[in-house]
Amino acid sequence: MSQETPSAQEEERIVFTGGRKNNSLPYFPTFLFHEPSFRPSIVWELSGEPCETRDQALSGIKNNTEAFIICSRGDEFLQAICNSPDNYHCEISFAGGKDRELYMTPKDLGYSRLHDLFSRYAAGEDLSHLKKEWTLDVHKPGYITAIVVVLAIIAVLAVIIFSS
Repeated sequence: MSQETPSAQEEERIVFTGGRKNNSLPYFPTFLFHEPSFRPSIVWELSGEPCETRDQALSGIKNNTEAFIICSRGDEFLQAICNSPDNYHCEISFAGGKDRELYMTPKDLGYSRLHDLFSRYAAGEDLSHLKKEWTLDVHKPGYITAIVVVLAIIAVLAVIIFSS
């Protein structure tokens, strides 16, 4: 017996119906009913330098008042700085385009709480509830405004130095 090779249309029907001849009950691939599993990549930085792992970044900030840590997740980030041993100031920014909002912890965190927060954030946990619990930073100057202010200060200092 010879078997015919199915046409392109027949192959498509087989794929989408699971091989059934009766199309009365449509077959939909299960991936159509699940949320996408895409998660943005996680980038760790310690004082502006990339880190390979979360543990490397967190150990670098532990009790180091000169260091800061940033964990980026797509257009969002979580960052912290060590104010004193086991006392960390933390901020989070959610993707918001041009008018990105920055939220700050109302009080500083201990290292174990900081470690837990960064671990949950890196695992993809939704931390949008922090918008209600943390303080919105309303005094954030724009980058262009900050650059203009710094250049104006440098210009004034240059005039004072060269005029004397």
